Amino acid sequence: MNRRPFILLCILAVMFASCSNSRDRQQQKEIKIIKQNYVNALLEGNGHTQRLADLLETHVKETEVSDQVVVDVHSKYRLDTLQLNSCLSTFTAQGGWSDINYNDTKRSGWEPKVHADRLLLMAKFLRSDKTSFHNNARLESSIHQALQFWFRQDPICPNWWYNEIGVPKTMGEFLILFEPYLTAEEKEKAIAIMKRSNIGMTGQNRVWLAGNVLIRALLQHDHALMKECRDVIMAEITNDKEEGIQADWSFHQHGSMQQFGNYGLSYLMSMSFYANLFNGTTLSFTGDKLKILTEFIGQGYRWTLWNGVMDLNTLTRQFFKNAPVDKGMGVGFAAAELSSCTTRDRRPMIDSLFTDNYDTTSRQQGTSFVGFKHFWCSDYTTHRRPQWMASLRMSSDRVQGTELVNEDNLKGYYSGDGAFFIYRTGTEYLNIMPFWDWRKIPGVTAWDTDAPLPEMKPGRNNRGTFTGGVAAGETGMSVMQLDRDGLHAHKTWIMEKDFVLCLGSDIHADTGTPVTTGIEQCFYKNDFSCFDGKRWNEVKANDKQHGERRYRINETGYILLDNNAVSAYVEKRRGRWCDIMGMYRPDTFEACMAGLHINHGPVNRTAASYAYAVLPGQSCEAVARFDTRNIHIIRNDREAHAVQIGDSILYVAAFRPDLCFETSLMGTLHCETSGLFILRLQNGTPVLYAADPEQQSDRLQGCFQDQPFHLDFSPAEKGTTKHILSTSNQAQKQ
Repeated sequence: MNRRPFILLCILAVMFASCSNSRDRQQQKEIKIIKQNYVNALLEGNGHTQRLADLLETHVKETEVSDQVVVDVHSKYRLDTLQLNSCLSTFTAQGGWSDINYNDTKRSGWEPKVHADRLLLMAKFLRSDKTSFHNNARLESSIHQALQFWFRQDPICPNWWYNEIGVPKTMGEFLILFEPYLTAEEKEKAIAIMKRSNIGMTGQNRVWLAGNVLIRALLQHDHALMKECRDVIMAEITNDKEEGIQADWSFHQHGSMQQFGNYGLSYLMSMSFYANLFNGTTLSFTGDKLKILTEFIGQGYRWTLWNGVMDLNTLTRQFFKNAPVDKGMGVGFAAAELSSCTTRDRRPMIDSLFTDNYDTTSRQQGTSFVGFKHFWCSDYTTHRRPQWMASLRMSSDRVQGTELVNEDNLKGYYSGDGAFFIYRTGTEYLNIMPFWDWRKIPGVTAWDTDAPLPEMKPGRNNRGTFTGGVAAGETGMSVMQLDRDGLHAHKTWIMEKDFVLCLGSDIHADTGTPVTTGIEQCFYKNDFSCFDGKRWNEVKANDKQHGERRYRINETGYILLDNNAVSAYVEKRRGRWCDIMGMYRPDTFEACMAGLHINHGPVNRTAASYAYAVLPGQSCEAVARFDTRNIHIIRNDREAHAVQIGDSILYVAAFRPDLCFETSLMGTLHCETSGLFILRLQNGTPVLYAADPEQQSDRLQGCFQDQPFHLDFSPAEKGTTKHILSTSNQAQKQ
């Protein structure tokens, strides 16, 4: 009998088993490394995160928290024994906390979630060797008690998000830290809770769910499941899906809605965390994915921050206390984690982000990161100058302006209808929401009535189609067509280097209800005056001024360029956070407010218009001597907005085709198609910039300097800016 085949099979089997065992050992070793990375991420950080932790210590920590971004940011506070003692002061013998309502039925700010937060906090003290509670037996015993209490109670929230994402996420992080102390029974019950998360859904919800399943895979030592989770998470790093990062580097969730400060920021923080978690293993994110994340910061989030504070227009619905500050810190921590695993050539952008936003000395000197950017997928614009930033949130038939979910954003019906803010410090509108008249948000044209705000529901979004922006280097123009609830208007913001020009025309309605356009509504800081042509006079409390043409509020000038009736006022207001965000207690607060708005009156018979200039960071003398003759408004009507600034630039919003506009030095611009156009002299040569705000045209065409032009747009380029020289027919994408 020939035994050689049998022996060969035995050898192969042994080799296969050996390889399999070796692979298993390698996989288990990798699981151990990733677990340790997880522990390190929860307890420590890199150089950038340590710098941010120092800055975070100067911020007041919120006590009522629902936003997951804020929860994640708060986890970065350094461990403080006073915090642990406060936590344990209400701990009961049964393992719960006397100050938590375990029968709470709120859909946002659900109180039982605090139990999981406190478990995580105690586990951090137990595991950290930088505290006196490291491996403390009494603390460990309390944690076991609290964990058993949760298993017995098994609280369920009416909002699915807490049950499938929020609680498993926090509980999972706790389990990663507390795993060495878990009994077999506790681990089994804990894994049952983690199984409430299953991979599914889209965008950031999908990332959260996969991250929770990843924790279960680590606890079960399941390398195959861990890799599946990593693959699902990394697959979401793309900018070509309906939800998630968009082609213009904004972020969408819940359909076509800009979500920079909500889901988008959770996505950025999650992805940066996982990039750091898997770094140095076989599951490391690929270079192309890391590049997308870095670009998402550099071409997206970097434009939304001013002095480390996140633009109010990015919050969508999450108008929580101190949200812009907390979310600004969230961007910083995400960039800090990403800096550990990104390539060297991309680190200068992250370093510059820190210098601009989190370095106190550099922030006082102004920024060199300037320019105009219109996010054409999201109807959102920012304009950055060395000492100030402007932001604009619009909406259209393509892009939803805002949303009301889980009693978040109870009054924000108009917050996506042209909200326009000026920042110099970044905190101008911090915590202003309870005191706002939400029909007179700066930049918004709306009904002037005391009736309750309309209900946010499908079908009540803006139906205007002519909404978009065009960029010309450091300046640009954004336009919004308002068509909502029977109110119509064309609105334009021309953003120059020293001022912003705001135009509105064809403001008409199908009822006789009065209409206003908000110019400013901010906290009063003893700096609100009006200029009568000779001197500045203070606007006093409850003193409504009409007809004054120049104003200055908190170091920003406002010049009315037409004869509209204007109301200027200073008044004390009372407000409650719970009227904006339902999770808060019904406490009443008081603030002194300054406001300026245009009174259009009823516009059902005669269409109204407006024109005013905003001069950020200007002294009274500068506002008084500002020469409005440099602003030549050629047209401000139902067909077009056209303005020549000085002799060198023409801004045109052509709402219909076949319109002509004369300039003093650059000749005639003939727009054969509707669209947005900027004609500018650069080194003596006219350059034309153009964009289609409706994102429907394959070509924009016309004639300037007696030369025909055409700019072709592929499907992927619609909404973007292209430019062309008068001496060339070669179009270029901006």
